[in-house]
Amino acid sequence: VQSLKSHRFFLSLQSSRMAATVMSRLGMGSLSRAGIGRLSLFAHQQLRTPAPHSRLLSSSSLSYKMIGDPLHRVPALATPPGPKGGLVVLQEWWGINDQVKKTATDMAVATGCRVIVPDLFRSKQAYEAAEAQHLLEGLDWEGALHDVNASALHLRSEGCDKVAVMGFCMGGALALGAANLLPDVDAAVCFYGWNKGLSDVSRMSVPVQCHFGNKDDIPGFSDKAAADELKGLLEGSGCMLEFYQYLELGHGFMNGTEWGKEMNAKLGRPPIRDDCIADATSRSVDFLRKHILS
Repeated sequence: VQSLKSHRFFLSLQSSRMAATVMSRLGMGSLSRAGIGRLSLFAHQQLRTPAPHSRLLSSSSLSYKMIGDPLHRVPALATPPGPKGGLVVLQEWWGINDQVKKTATDMAVATGCRVIVPDLFRSKQAYEAAEAQHLLEGLDWEGALHDVNASALHLRSEGCDKVAVMGFCMGGALALGAANLLPDVDAAVCFYGWNKGLSDVSRMSVPVQCHFGNKDDIPGFSDKAAADELKGLLEGSGCMLEFYQYLELGHGFMNGTEWGKEMNAKLGRPPIRDDCIADATSRSVDFLRKHILS
């Protein structure tokens, strides 16, 4: 992809400071230079009216496969084929855990889309924030975008007319970048994550839906000030935009599994509310049906 190849993805000094702030907020101290050079974070959910063909899906319905071309192979999990729409779901910095698998199958059930989850960390998982930091520091951000591109192309090769990317935290920032830089991505759903150094969102041309919590405390990445700035830039781009800000919610508010809620409390964030997860999920499903399945 010409736009991807021509972009070097080196983060700005502003993004470097933001990455250090993220880690500081999580109580992990300063990042190494390599870690600061690669910002990221993602997670989620519940469902709505099931699509007829996918009512029996569960996380056990996800199948492992290798996708991509011979020069860039990507391990991934995928649901059975849907009608005509595709969705790439991106992991949080924890790796592909039960939360991500639940997200993938829930969205497949709710929309009928074929969902694919590229394994950005190549089978590695973290269970504590310090472990997740280590994985994040080793992430090749440009390579992650290539993984997203391979996922979108794979979905199209299986008959999907349109493809969206949904991401949370790290994945949210990556979803915005993919939507802005990859021609095979037709829409994006971003949850609480924006990397200012990744791409110029004022040039966004595809439909975007964003979700941020007003009590998010990660400055420059997902706090209210960053969300307000992102909203203004996306509105200026002229793209079709839905932007939701939740008054009482903090970072990671879509982590609805038992482990997700326990980790949320451990990190000192506002309580996760199942009703807000349901509202945000319903909005996401409606958005995907409108822009990917119509």
